[in-house]
Amino acid sequence: MLNDRIWYLFIDDREEGPYSKAELKFDRRITPSTLARKEGSLSWLPISFYKELEDLFEKEREESDSLSENMQSELAMPLETGPPLLFFIVLVLISLLYFYLLVNRE
Repeated sequence: MLNDRIWYLFIDDREEGPYSKAELKFDRRITPSTLARKEGSLSWLPISFYKELEDLFEKEREESDSLSENMQSELAMPLETGPPLLFFIVLVLISLLYFYLLVNRE
């Protein structure tokens, strides 16, 4: 397209643009919640509302999904440690109480 600079952004309390979709793709300031409007429109909406701009955040979404899957698999792994600390403390206290009662028997 000859003139595809049809996107305006609202960043740092001011309007910026027009930008092309390609320019938006490489602008690191924008997020899915950045307000944007199309040329000729008066409505400011989050960029994520525009179907035409869905793919701006594809890579970010894939990385986020991958990270989430890694975290879930780590959480699902069994812990290969000794008994939990609380269990160990309770066991020691019960043992001490047993020996105390054994020694102080009348």
